[in-house]
Amino acid sequence: WELLQMEITALNPEYFSVYPVECQDGQQRIVQGLALSEFARSRIALTNRELREERDGVLDLLPSQSRG
Repeated sequence: WELLQMEITALNPEYFSVYPVECQDGQQRIVQGLALSEFARSRIALTNRELREERDGVLDLLPSQSRG
């Protein structure tokens, strides 16, 4: 697989996600049906929480138009 970064604007314009993709003949296809262990899910949730906390910690330093 390769990884493809995509913006998820339907959820929130400031969130990005990375998907595993297969590339063949110039086409990219998101790999479906990958199982995540409970450990992997917990680490992803922790990372998401930490990123939100870091973002919220600097909101006062950003211009008002960047705050969303």
